[in-house]
Amino acid sequence: MRLIHYAMIAALAAAPVQAHSGATGIVKTRMDAMKEMREAMRGLGMMTRGMMPYDAELQARAVDILLTHAPEIEDWFPEESLGGDSEALPLIAVERDAFNAIAVEFENSSRALADATTLEEAQPLIQAVSDTCSSCHRRYQDD
Repeated sequence: MRLIHYAMIAALAAAPVQAHSGATGIVKTRMDAMKEMREAMRGLGMMTRGMMPYDAELQARAVDILLTHAPEIEDWFPEESLGGDSEALPLIAVERDAFNAIAVEFENSSRALADATTLEEAQPLIQAVSDTCSSCHRRYQDD
């Protein structure tokens, strides 16, 4: 009985991965880029939480990743790619201007972070970038 219980938990946990395993085109493009940005933010978050010392090179690499992708965000979500197996909600198409404004805010916050030279300067800017990610995902992602 316990084995069945664990098997069911494992199957449920794998379901979202399987739903995206066949992603192609723009959905795959945005998923790959979001994964890359998430990893960049993870390193920055470790610095802000004191899990590692301030690292200007890590920050520069992370900002480079964020600024490489930030201008692309608005184009990653054409209406036909929303809903269905995608976690991107069709609400993006309805609220396109608001969605695009968050993308611009993300780019501006990332650009401001590029100028930080100390942890004290970087912490609130990293938080600002993270906050734009969170606000967009809360509103426009079906998880």
